[in-house]
Amino acid sequence: MKKIVLICSAFILALGMSATLAACGNAQAFPHLVGYYTARAAHQSVELSWTTPTAGSSAITKYVVTAAETVSGNSVAGYPKDVAPSNSAIKDATVSHTVTGLTNGVAYTFTVRAHNTQGAGAVATAYATPTNVLHTPVLQISGNTLSWTGVFNVSGYELNFYTGGAFSITLPNTGPATYDLSDVPADMGWNEDGYNEMLAGKTFSIRIKAIAASPYTDSAYSDSVDYTFPML
Repeated sequence: MKKIVLICSAFILALGMSATLAACGNAQAFPHLVGYYTARAAHQSVELSWTTPTAGSSAITKYVVTAAETVSGNSVAGYPKDVAPSNSAIKDATVSHTVTGLTNGVAYTFTVRAHNTQGAGAVATAYATPTNVLHTPVLQISGNTLSWTGVFNVSGYELNFYTGGAFSITLPNTGPATYDLSDVPADMGWNEDGYNEMLAGKTFSIRIKAIAASPYTDSAYSDSVDYTFPML
């Protein structure tokens, strides 16, 4: 205890009484760093998301978000901006905020820090570049089933089969992000003869792209997976 008193006395001499009350007498006064801070790019906007940190000695009263161009450092109009806490008393509750009015193709830096009546917590930083090009789905295969990561702002998906032939199947953006390859003949309108001619025993490379809804642009094709259609 004597050591702590001596250290705090040094702080008092250097910084003054008011500056040392939090630093010495109440080490956990300020909120902690927000958790799981992410920035998801979209068309002329970026969605920020984080989780509520430990509040410190009093409840979180607000978050302060900054947004600026990474290269020039110019702040986005309207920032810094206060964001009201959501379920601030519940640790790890998700809070989100969307920054709009951005320029596609320009890199931005976003910070957020929690505040309470004692002051501000540490700064969390994330980076993102707005774009109207959809993210590329990640395609996987297990047995006869294709699956992929869902993408925002899509109207559907295109499965492209090539190498052993070439054709595509367009899927609506409904239901789970999966496809049973045994459905290919029916979706292509092929009977048994058509199956034997077009698919049986042939190995195809399969890839997928997200089809955009306006004002977005289709994604690039994913990396491909291989599948051999069985003989009947």
